Amino acid sequence: DSMKKILPYLLLPLLSIFISSCSLTTTEGTLLISSQPGKAQVYINGKLKDNTPGRKGKSLSVNLPTGHYKIELIKPRSNREEYYSSQSISIIDGIEKSLSIPLKLRTTSAFRQKLLDTIGKVIIEPIMVQIPAGTFNMGCVSDIECIRNEKPVHHVTINEFMLSKHELTFNEWDTCVAQGGCSHYPDDYKFGRGNRPVLNVSWEDAQQYISWLNQQTGKLYRLASEAEWEYAARAGTATPFNTGQCLSTEMANYDGDIPLKGCEKGKDRKQTLEVGSFQGNQWGLHDMHGNVWEWTQDCWDSDYNNAPTDGSALELENCPKRMLRGGGWNYRGSYNRSAIRYDYSNTLRLENLGFRLAL
Repeated sequence: DSMKKILPYLLLPLLSIFISSCSLTTTEGTLLISSQPGKAQVYINGKLKDNTPGRKGKSLSVNLPTGHYKIELIKPRSNREEYYSSQSISIIDGIEKSLSIPLKLRTTSAFRQKLLDTIGKVIIEPIMVQIPAGTFNMGCVSDIECIRNEKPVHHVTINEFMLSKHELTFNEWDTCVAQGGCSHYPDDYKFGRGNRPVLNVSWEDAQQYISWLNQQTGKLYRLASEAEWEYAARAGTATPFNTGQCLSTEMANYDGDIPLKGCEKGKDRKQTLEVGSFQGNQWGLHDMHGNVWEWTQDCWDSDYNNAPTDGSALELENCPKRMLRGGGWNYRGSYNRSAIRYDYSNTLRLENLGFRLAL
């Protein structure tokens, strides 16, 4: 009887050790982290843990107690750019979780602060022009140096909307970068920044800017559809350019060494010019021909057989390419016509790709 009374007290320490042992083996999980590119600094809840391996197929192993964590990966590239990614995860008892994380380029916080000190915090909204409702024939109506994708010519009805008077400028873009709304700081190719059109931005970059601007202003800025863009560029004309049969380099910035067939040669400035350097079209829009190509909302299609006739953008389920309009500073005359259309990958950045905003 005495032993029966004492036995539970003798077993309690052993039971406590057993429970403690079980607890130690079931309250942690393992996180395996790799990154592209490798050798990135790994921060977990703000604390630096280690670097991801540089070799493909290798991972950094970290044991973590059960819980929720914010994982951040940073790899410096220059004084103004770094590779970065962030995501939240949950760690479960005894579970091994693998993360293979692609890193994207963004501007560093120190560089954004330097920009803020230079350009300030004021949001620059574009000057918008009211475009009247109407109908027009879309496509190559002049039959001069037409391209197959500009056919068939079709009748389109446009509702009233607004389009920015100028192409988006570096001043406007750099404000977004400075305030952390845009992750990409585009090269200006030594043309200059300020009031020149922003370039070297992709369609996806443009969407990031629009999302930030809408959040700041409470408005619904967007890219124009192809139909809206051509309607606004023509401004009631049915000639190759809104200036008539020919486009002088005193009216637009393009490669004047190769003008449209039958037109006189002009200048090849080999760079962009400040927005609004030339007279606007009949509706007060500047640089609808030349300077930089402008992204629109439409998905690429090889012709107009399936084109909307209500002025809306063509959206497809699979849409790796979007449409560009208006030509650019380094393109010949025929590639600066009102009807010209070009397609590029959503993620492509070049020295002649920019955009303007619709509302």
